[in-house]
Amino acid sequence: MKKRGILCFLFCIIMCSSIDVTLKLASLRMNAIQLCFWRFLCGGLSCLPIALRTVNEQRKAKRSSVSPMLFSGLLMVVLSTVLYQVALSVGKASVVSVLYSCSPIFVAIASWAMLGERLRWDTVLSSALYAAAVAVLILGGRSGSSLLSCIRILLSAALLAVYNVLGQRWSDRFPPSVYVSFTFLFGALELLLLVWISHIPSVAELNRQFGLELFVDIPLLDHIDGEIMPALLYVGIVATGMNFLAMQVATKELGAVTTSLIFYFKLIFAPLLALVILKEPLGPPVLAAMALVFAALLVKNAALQGIRKKADGSLRIKEPCSHENIFGD
Repeated sequence: MKKRGILCFLFCIIMCSSIDVTLKLASLRMNAIQLCFWRFLCGGLSCLPIALRTVNEQRKAKRSSVSPMLFSGLLMVVLSTVLYQVALSVGKASVVSVLYSCSPIFVAIASWAMLGERLRWDTVLSSALYAAAVAVLILGGRSGSSLLSCIRILLSAALLAVYNVLGQRWSDRFPPSVYVSFTFLFGALELLLLVWISHIPSVAELNRQFGLELFVDIPLLDHIDGEIMPALLYVGIVATGMNFLAMQVATKELGAVTTSLIFYFKLIFAPLLALVILKEPLGPPVLAAMALVFAALLVKNAALQGIRKKADGSLRIKEPCSHENIFGD
């Protein structure tokens, strides 16, 4: 087991567990798309020096490399994150964090479909438990979030899973720093184009007719001052740039399914932070969902323990056949 992958994994747990609360606080003052733009612009720029140094050292920069990262920027930033931020702006951070953590289900399916990874029994069972947790949360009254917001989060999680699997698929083609930095920067540029389009009178009027007020005259600099700047820099540089860079490293070294376990831990810790900081009560549906996810974690951990017992205690389990062994030495 590679120590760098484990450290990146633990760092991502902390960042992913705290980012919902931070973004919820920032969304009280900023437009959702405006917040996404500055978040990923800061995140991309923070990774850029490492990315450029890597490109210069390896000299693998090609024009053909632009298209995958343009697509990844559209997938991750413009689609997945905007859906997530819109849902977070109108819903509760605790509910969003619980639903967003369903990404492991989609990662397992996408890894099977796109990478040919085998669906082991523990992955299927833990995903089933997680699906039950999501069902309990939705059927239990959604705890203050509309059904439309829940659908947005689930769709966002599915798109994030595809992005993570593509990161593993292209890991030999792009170093993590290059993939993350340019994906974020291209995504920010695509959002900037969306901001510009939103100020075109005919487009703005069309958005109003369809009830898409959020996409009308999207601000770029409004409400950005000394009070909001620390949170914006934290979200952009630390919780986005460094976090997703660490996630790509963890994905490359531990595998996409293993990295998706971050969201299991997120589901437990993020609602607790929302309770302490945002004073959002944890109702019975949220608590039941957290219990089901904890059961899923026990299933996953038991399976990994079984793998280690079957292997020679002195041998390290090879990747990627058993790259879910994140609890080993």
